[in-house]
Amino acid sequence: MGYGIRQTDDRHILQKTATQVGAALRVTTKVISLRVVEDGISGWLVGFKTAETTLYRCDYLVAGDVARSSARQELCIEREELDVLSHYISVMVEADIRPVIHADALHLYHLQD
Repeated sequence: MGYGIRQTDDRHILQKTATQVGAALRVTTKVISLRVVEDGISGWLVGFKTAETTLYRCDYLVAGDVARSSARQELCIEREELDVLSHYISVMVEADIRPVIHADALHLYHLQD
């Protein structure tokens, strides 16, 4: 019997942890412009449901918008082309690991098939 985590669960864990350390999360929004400012990045967001635009400034921007990133392009961040990105070796181990996992600890597993 194997154990895993659903994407909806890991998203919840990441969002909860990020807000606990002070991150401001914006969902159901789209970035419509970005620019580098003296002490970080500023950008305009538009809400999908409200069409309201809001200006934000941040120290760091974490953009999860894939390899052909519009955020990267708008901020003129070059992308290094690599021949080989990674190598994988798959190993399957069946074991009951519940006795060694602490229930109060945060665990996040990356599973890829």
